[in-house]
Amino acid sequence: MQFSCDPDQEGDELPQYEHIYQNDFSYRKHKKQKEEDISICECKFDFGDPDSACGERCLNVITNTECTPGYCPCGVYCKNQKYQKCEYAKTKLIKSEGRGWGLVALEEIKEGQFIIEYC
Repeated sequence: MQFSCDPDQEGDELPQYEHIYQNDFSYRKHKKQKEEDISICECKFDFGDPDSACGERCLNVITNTECTPGYCPCGVYCKNQKYQKCEYAKTKLIKSEGRGWGLVALEEIKEGQFIIEYC
């Protein structure tokens, strides 16, 4: 994933950083989720209604839990895997006066919408 910067700020260089594509658990091994702990929603995908796949009425959405690939009844049509699929909102970095670098949305962001993963 690449960030876009404001073209009016071409002279300002981004601070050095290393972009990673997944978490690197350096202090402990990543624990696999136990199958019995996976929260499986009861959504049903309807081809006549594309918004039916894990929308605002999905139990996992309501509890801020992403559906687990391979377990969601909606399969590839699931809309509740934005974190796992890196489906980020469109953004750009800007240098603000006296405050350093900031992230600005390039599209409307709705209340509760997933924006981006960061660490």
